Amino acid sequence: MSVGPLLVIAGAVVGAPLRHAIAMRFDTTRAPWGIFAVNVGGSFLLGLLVGADPTNRWYLLLGVGFCGSLTTWSTLANEVWSLSTSGLIRDASVYLVSSIGLGLGAFLLGLSVF
Repeated sequence: MSVGPLLVIAGAVVGAPLRHAIAMRFDTTRAPWGIFAVNVGGSFLLGLLVGADPTNRWYLLLGVGFCGSLTTWSTLANEVWSLSTSGLIRDASVYLVSSIGLGLGAFLLGLSVF
């Protein structure tokens, strides 16, 4: 068996619980700051890894495993839905647009380092 899947699993074992811990510590009713932070920060880290060399084993461990489980589109979608159904339409819209915009910007910034 290739070591690749084990590296992905090892990264995910750290990333997913870290996302949960950060969300529990920093998310509020009006703003899911923890998820926002892990999505933007994880995007930056992924940009660094892709810029460095997306074919090496570090990419499997940190890019696919860690960043893949740390950042999350599904949680972002759920947070936008929760804010919207709570009547916080403006907050939901700002959260969605800023998450996508800053996430992409962070990725490109990380990518530009190399």
